[in-house]
Amino acid sequence: MCKVAVCLASASLLVLTACASTGMSSGGAQAIAEPAPSGSAYGMFLAGQAARNGGHNSEAATYFAQSAKISGSADVQESAFFSAVLAGDMVRAIAMNPPAESATPGAARLGRMVVAVETLTDGNGRKAYAALAGDPVGFPHRTAAALLKPWAAAAGGAVKESIAEPELKSDRLAYALGSLSRAQLMERAGRYSEAEDVLKAMSSEDAMGGIFLEAHGAFLERRGRQSEAVALYDAALAKDPGDASLLASRARAVARGTPDPLPTIRKGAAQAMVGAAAQAALMKQSELGLVYLRLALRLDPKSDEAWTMLGDALLANDDLDAAREAYAQIKPGTSAYVQARIRTIWTYKGDKERPQALTMARETVRQAPDSILARTTLADVLRADKQYEASVTVMDDLIAEEGRDSDWRLYYLRALALDKAGRWDEAERDLKAGLALNPDEAGMLNYLGYTWIVRGERLDEALAMVRKAVDAEPNSGAVVDSLGWAYYSLGQYGEAVTLLERASQLEPTDPEINMHLGDAYWRVGRRVEAAFQWRKVLSTMTPEPDLEVQLENRLKDGLQPPLKSVSGPAKVAER
Repeated sequence: MCKVAVCLASASLLVLTACASTGMSSGGAQAIAEPAPSGSAYGMFLAGQAARNGGHNSEAATYFAQSAKISGSADVQESAFFSAVLAGDMVRAIAMNPPAESATPGAARLGRMVVAVETLTDGNGRKAYAALAGDPVGFPHRTAAALLKPWAAAAGGAVKESIAEPELKSDRLAYALGSLSRAQLMERAGRYSEAEDVLKAMSSEDAMGGIFLEAHGAFLERRGRQSEAVALYDAALAKDPGDASLLASRARAVARGTPDPLPTIRKGAAQAMVGAAAQAALMKQSELGLVYLRLALRLDPKSDEAWTMLGDALLANDDLDAAREAYAQIKPGTSAYVQARIRTIWTYKGDKERPQALTMARETVRQAPDSILARTTLADVLRADKQYEASVTVMDDLIAEEGRDSDWRLYYLRALALDKAGRWDEAERDLKAGLALNPDEAGMLNYLGYTWIVRGERLDEALAMVRKAVDAEPNSGAVVDSLGWAYYSLGQYGEAVTLLERASQLEPTDPEINMHLGDAYWRVGRRVEAAFQWRKVLSTMTPEPDLEVQLENRLKDGLQPPLKSVSGPAKVAER
């Protein structure tokens, strides 16, 4: 996938939330035999609306199609067409595509896009290009059509049109995506010098330059100019030494390995649709984003980027089963595999689902034994399952292998497990080691400083650390709560109330933060408000069992007079 689309996709993973479908169809669909209509047209229409509102677009398409068959309504036919596209069922979408002369402008424009993608998938480039040529495809598909059209032109043999300057020059992101496609199509046409000129020009752009560096480097490698590619990667790494993708590209060029090939017509067109989906998501146009992902997967059913974005969209819409199915399309050995597996693992949140999460985490490590991310995820899941010593063992092995190159995150993760295992002295050592590597990391400052406070140790230094964490992350409810609870632990209840009220505003549904606020209200004599907070947690939130017992005891007996030191587990600003 082009680096532009990768950057856009990473920025928009949780934006595609609306109208998610449980259908996983991505191409190669067989002809649809619509069931015979049963019931009234209006009843079928209402069932379709309910299915679509629930995110079940395949079912919605079936109901709308039956309603349209009974009633002959062009509007209902458009609803069936749109739902079929959202479900990724392009065969049904083509069948329900309303005639251009009777369709609304939006449906007619989407129909042109669907026809272009379907005919391009079938290898009919001339028909695909004809669907997009002539009058420009207007709002809301103007950008996506402009990105798709050059690939359709290339498929139809219209070389000159395929390498024309991208449309929408005023749209910087769309122009960048179009420019990358243009360079790839120029290279495909054997116009290497012109392709390199485009890559160089776009690389010089301050905001876009980094996006084109890897594409330029891969171009040089394909031309056998590995030494120039290495020099290009070195220049980029001087600005960003930790860029893993650049490091991998440089290593490949040094070893004279096989560079990434030019995309095929269908893959290039799919990349354009993924870029359009990501841009739509950034513009909060979630339905459009899902439409373009479905079109991308029709063109390239093996696009890991599209499956990942689709899974993220479904997950954000709480459609867990469909999200898991989308992530499952990404196979071992691919660059996106570990991330997809981790996303799936964390969909199994409940205690009863923990065995499934552990099984998947262990299998992911077996499939990707060199992945630090896979192994730290296993440690995280073990810790969540209260297997603290096992979590420590995973991190021991990883830190031993990494040696002096160990990242601060590894020490932090091991410290969390060590503390839970009752090995505070070792956890404290790891937190100090992590802070030596990253002195401003808010999570570690918060954890170590707060723990010192509740243990009655190094109080001035500890309070300064927690304040520094709040300064670094002022909008983190967990971190602000820690500072408020630190003041509470020190008996400074007025300051605690102010901070805990702020924390509860930042995290209004967090049970522990709201309980803390109730405790602080009790200490300053605001006992009616304290009881209200405790009841609110029990009635409207889902506290852990031990927290639930504490709340019930508070409502029954209130709080006992404070001891000199109020202790409790350190809070982790990762929830």
